[in-house]
Amino acid sequence: MALKIYHQLGFRFKWNIDLLRQDNIGDGLILCPRHMTDSDTQTLSPLEKSKSIFDPQFFLPGTDLGDLATYDFFPRKNSGDEFETQQYIGTQSILDANKCVDYQIANNFEYCVIPARHQIGTPARFITEYEDIFGKPFMDSILAKNVRSKILVQIILNEAMLKDDEFKNRILDWTTGMMDISGVYLIIDRKKKPKQLNDLDFLIKLMDFIDDLRDNEMDVVIGYVNVESIILSIADPTIITIGSFETTRIFNIKNFEQKEENDTGGNSNTRIYRTYSPKLLQYINNIYRNTIIDEISKISDEREEEIILFEQNKYSFPSSHKGDKLISQHNLFSMYNQLSTIKNLDLNKRYEEIRGIIEDAIILFENLSDKGVALDSDSDGKHLYPWLTAINLFANKKGWRSSR
Repeated sequence: MALKIYHQLGFRFKWNIDLLRQDNIGDGLILCPRHMTDSDTQTLSPLEKSKSIFDPQFFLPGTDLGDLATYDFFPRKNSGDEFETQQYIGTQSILDANKCVDYQIANNFEYCVIPARHQIGTPARFITEYEDIFGKPFMDSILAKNVRSKILVQIILNEAMLKDDEFKNRILDWTTGMMDISGVYLIIDRKKKPKQLNDLDFLIKLMDFIDDLRDNEMDVVIGYVNVESIILSIADPTIITIGSFETTRIFNIKNFEQKEENDTGGNSNTRIYRTYSPKLLQYINNIYRNTIIDEISKISDEREEEIILFEQNKYSFPSSHKGDKLISQHNLFSMYNQLSTIKNLDLNKRYEEIRGIIEDAIILFENLSDKGVALDSDSDGKHLYPWLTAINLFANKKGWRSSR
């Protein structure tokens, strides 16, 4: 089955929807009540809704920030002055689950999502608390209403959870043992820095976890994912996401605790604007753009081949441009087009293609370094070495890679 690429909506969600409608960029949407009211959702056509996933975003049930407060099924809405878990479990959790399931049914979304609460560390009662507060109320409601759409259980896993084999295996046994569940909507709660995920052990554990879910014939939707989406694709997820701002590419619970800023921050004169380079697998600080384009053009002449670092599309912009919309749409366009080149490939061929892309990117970064270009830690290629190692080790496990 071909990989599907969905927009992870968030701040300025209309830009993503415009790309989907006007340019056919993306295969669907993951909706965000944190930023979208029901009225916003109702602007979608029936076809668009049928290719959308509604994420209830119950991550912090006691904090109804932004437009979450407009939904009558959000836990904080009906819990009095202060949300208390033990008081919520029971009658109120059942009522809210029924309302949320009814909402998803009425809109005919692609999946019906059972939401998750954000937790830190590796809590011993992770599964029990999930079942008590959301799992059982939602599942009982879904079964009672004979929901026709496929069902996703949302899971938010942090680095400690995935690196703890005993904890990870309990989660895996629990999810794959659920009756009537079609798959998992997986959100990875990781450190915001570095911008590109470069923890080799974490990457390997994550890819293995996705692979184990798929081996159990479960759909896997990976939300809030950055450029590492390209290497995670070889673990065969069903849906992977692209996001316009960093807040939709790296999950950060703080964005649900307080007012969210876009990833650039500050005013238009102080923000750091970045352009995605498919050739370098990195978002490059625009202060470097002209310099590295000039240096790469010299390398192109030496190799007698044209190397285009930044995709030229209808949303291309000069490096001096200051403004979120054009840059965001250009980057989404570029990211989608790159993923589209590999989404229909068989997994072993996908691995070979991605390995080549990473190896070429490493060489380009080395060439730039040789020419004296010193990139900052959020624009360089240090993440590429653990990425290449991770996919090679995964390919070894799958039997795709012969010894050299």
